[in-house]
Amino acid sequence: MLNKKILGFTVIAALAGGTAQASMVQVVDTFGVFGSASDPDMVLADVTDRALSVASFASTAEGMAGNVLTNVKVEIRASMSTKGTFTNNGSSATVNATVLELDAPWIAKESGSSVIGDHVFGDAYTTVIDEFIGSVSAGATGSFGTFTHDSDWLTVYDDSTLNSFFNDHELMYLFSTKTSSFISGSSNFASSFTTATAGGLRVTYSYQSLSSTPIPEPAVLVLMGFGLLGFACRKQA
Repeated sequence: MLNKKILGFTVIAALAGGTAQASMVQVVDTFGVFGSASDPDMVLADVTDRALSVASFASTAEGMAGNVLTNVKVEIRASMSTKGTFTNNGSSATVNATVLELDAPWIAKESGSSVIGDHVFGDAYTTVIDEFIGSVSAGATGSFGTFTHDSDWLTVYDDSTLNSFFNDHELMYLFSTKTSSFISGSSNFASSFTTATAGGLRVTYSYQSLSSTPIPEPAVLVLMGFGLLGFACRKQA
């Protein structure tokens, strides 16, 4: 008789407790077009404090629903693309094109809070694109590109330590860089360039939610079966 009461209590507690579910929501802000030198917004090579921001978890529909933030992943991205034309106004020559290089670092500077800190996009962006065009005859014209150098998404934070901040505050980064493009060779070359930059900020909020219509676990269903069987046997007795 005692065992039947314990089984019944276990079933009720499991049903009342609900089913915890782990989910995630992602918020993204970008400027420019990754891999394109023909950005419709005409974001050119030099960028100064271009702001990207994402909402706090509490500002998302999932946060406003009362779910609990469990982890935050922050990723940033920088990309540069260029294309152009050239004309050899001198004698036949071999052409090297440093299509795009940095005069100032590609940096994403966190604005205001300094919770995570600034990020410089590494040594790979010292010379972004260095292309060998080859031998070009006198009077010849040609085109090059689109050439792209893209950092892809880089994780700068993936932890639960700062959940209290991300729950209530937006995150903002200011993207800046300065570039130059040129063609070099042992002749007289004229060239033109079209260059664009792109940047991105992406935050993934992982959270815990409680299902409003809990589904019993298989083990609970077994316990329910035993409990109902016990009640049936008692009624027959």
